[in-house]
Amino acid sequence: MEEDKIRNLQVLLQRLDIVRDKITARNEGKEKFNIFTCLMDSSDEVNLHSRFISSLLDPQGNHGLGFAPIDILLKTLNSSFQYDQETIEVIPSFSNWSEYKEIDILLIDRRTKYAIIIENKINACDSNHGDEGQLERYYRRIIEEDKIPQENVEVYYLTIDGHEPSEESVSTSSRYKDLPDILRCITYGNEIMRWLQQCMQIACNKPFIRETIAQYINLIKEMINDTEIEDRLEILKIISKNDDTLASAKLLFDNYKHIQWQTIFDLFQEFYSELEKRGYKCLSKVENATIDNIVHGGPKLRKQNPQFSFKKSDGLQITIGCDYDDWFYFGLKSKENKLLDKKKINEFIKTNQDYEQYCYVDKEWIFNICFDVPDEISINIWNFEHNGTFRIIKPDTRKETINRYLDDMEDFLYNKMNIFQFAKTK
Repeated sequence: MEEDKIRNLQVLLQRLDIVRDKITARNEGKEKFNIFTCLMDSSDEVNLHSRFISSLLDPQGNHGLGFAPIDILLKTLNSSFQYDQETIEVIPSFSNWSEYKEIDILLIDRRTKYAIIIENKINACDSNHGDEGQLERYYRRIIEEDKIPQENVEVYYLTIDGHEPSEESVSTSSRYKDLPDILRCITYGNEIMRWLQQCMQIACNKPFIRETIAQYINLIKEMINDTEIEDRLEILKIISKNDDTLASAKLLFDNYKHIQWQTIFDLFQEFYSELEKRGYKCLSKVENATIDNIVHGGPKLRKQNPQFSFKKSDGLQITIGCDYDDWFYFGLKSKENKLLDKKKINEFIKTNQDYEQYCYVDKEWIFNICFDVPDEISINIWNFEHNGTFRIIKPDTRKETINRYLDDMEDFLYNKMNIFQFAKTK
């Protein structure tokens, strides 16, 4: 009986593989040229995505659409933001690409006293500080420094998959207890896509703008792995063809959680194995109960923060981990690395804009930072819909990914930072 199930499942997968080949062939026939990916990394949230979105929102930009993109976005978001055409500011803007107070996209009107903060996250982790979370910091500065009433500040967290910001980002200081409640998560595939499609419609008599927006929409579709409706219907038709195909599909669905659990378990085990091959000694490991909660737990139990630590003969103790529903990071904890001068490292981080933006520093950590890897190998173990995570089901891909992560970690610590230049002198 079990052999029949496996055989039927193989037949189903073969049929789905044919559909995948047809989709691939059809996509190969489509125009592939995209000006955005020609000029920069498709996952560059600052120089590509935030800049394009803000330039389209900027009424002073050369797109010729005036205030329409702002109005469409406000309607799409069901926003209460009120503005005066003479005093509204969009930052970054067509005339100045600099961020304001490190905020990715800001709409602010100091006459009407309204503001919209949009934090754009594609691969990066939240850049929290020890005494204040990232979104807390932006919220506080707009309220206290720009004198915008708290009730008139809207905060949006823009991602590919709709995940929430880290708890630390919105509640480290607990100064503004309303922030977690007023914050809204929006996605490229939903709100931004609907906004762009409407912008493209009003640009019908502006072919350059219309086609530029169309290319950006195509880029988003690639980012979110969007499929055409006919592809979905063909897949549904194959699955529902007969009782055997339905049973095979159910076999996959029923075991999906178990596949997730085993893949996460194997990921951590192979991290330990590769580290030992590189001469590290593992000091702590992720417990199986933690993986149980990540995969099978309810809303509260899923909020785990798995970490494991290891050290080499040079005395440096390193920790790798991930916060709930976020990417992997590595870093150095203060207590375990007393041989290093934390004050000097913090000063070094503050003098480097890239490090300051992405390094998390607090009492527990000298610093931690997300792995700097391409989107196709970025891993969020809570989200197997993300292609980078799903691909680690395959052992060879998982091993290659782990080695890319460890190469990035060692390059950062030993080459870019030259970490032992901060060793305390006796």
